[in-house]
Amino acid sequence: MEHLAVRLQRLGIPFDKDGNRIRCFPHVINIAVTAGIEHLTVTTPEFRAKNPNMSRLGTTPG
Repeated sequence: MEHLAVRLQRLGIPFDKDGNRIRCFPHVINIAVTAGIEHLTVTTPEFRAKNPNMSRLGTTPG
């Protein structure tokens, strides 16, 4: 949370690691990652060969 506080302060967003809290922070991270993964539409053949269970992420560029 300290790192988050520093980054937000640099952006001019007031945040105190002791006075503020983010409820369900792991859940928020999961939502963000899931949203990002949904936008992965292309994978290379090399990636699919190394990660056979990831084939549903996309197709070959082209």
